[in-house]
Amino acid sequence: MRRAAAVTLAAGTLPYLSLKISWLAGGRLGLGDLADSAQLTALNGFTAGMDAVAFLLAGVFFFRRGLRAPAWLPVFPIWVGTGLLGQLLVQVPTQLAASVLSGEAVASGKADTAVHSWVYLVVYAGFCLQGVALVTAFALYARERWAGAFTGRTDDASPLRALLRPVSLILAVVTGLLALFHLSLAAGSTWGISADHVATFGVPVRAAEVAVAAVFAVAAYGLLATGGHLRGRRRWTATVALWLGSGAMFGWGMWTLVVLLASDTGIGVRYSPDLTSFEALGRFTVGILAGFTLLVAHAAASLKSASGDQVS
Repeated sequence: MRRAAAVTLAAGTLPYLSLKISWLAGGRLGLGDLADSAQLTALNGFTAGMDAVAFLLAGVFFFRRGLRAPAWLPVFPIWVGTGLLGQLLVQVPTQLAASVLSGEAVASGKADTAVHSWVYLVVYAGFCLQGVALVTAFALYARERWAGAFTGRTDDASPLRALLRPVSLILAVVTGLLALFHLSLAAGSTWGISADHVATFGVPVRAAEVAVAAVFAVAAYGLLATGGHLRGRRRWTATVALWLGSGAMFGWGMWTLVVLLASDTGIGVRYSPDLTSFEALGRFTVGILAGFTLLVAHAAASLKSASGDQVS
């Protein structure tokens, strides 16, 4: 099953990688009036590199030798990748459902003429396939390599626990506030939002904010549960929730900041500084801290077993 998921993951990267390689080579397949620019080329190279990493991860999952790779080598890209694609698995169906119910296109304005509509279908179908395959392959990989991360019991006597509880609570509150912000966008609020943002994102896309808020809720649950006394199934669910939630916050916060840096330079998206800019920075920062919280939680659990148990 792990190898089948790895092959599916590799296949899912091919449509996006093929388009990006074509564009980087000067091709115009699927492009409309989107003007070439150094910023667009850099952005295409960055996103192509991200998908190339997903292709390489498929090799880690497929080959038995991947189980013996240094832990730090696959963990970071897997954390970011499962966060990015995991959120898309929730967000894309929500956007499509809202688009069908409202009778409007998912994308509007400049983006429609910049990139042909079939590109969105091919790319996001590939992303969803990658998401299912990556989450499945990693779950099977982690179960085999790090079974102790999902079982056992946290050590309340660890000095790390004294730090973990208040930090987890603070991060959970901030994450909850971010979720409320996205719910307000979904409800149609434009407070603190620039005119460019309002013009770019229509009602169907606002519905995706509900999916984003759901991801934040998952992360907040993981943070609150991780700060408690965990064992058995509760520890497993908290680990999965915090892994996916923190990865999504970091990954999408990073991506939004990259787009902000490259906006107004011919990439097809226009941003003006507003509250969403600070939200992206907050999401990125909280994602990093939540990821470290997950590491600390399992470090605390490992201290108890360090005397005799083998920790991978």
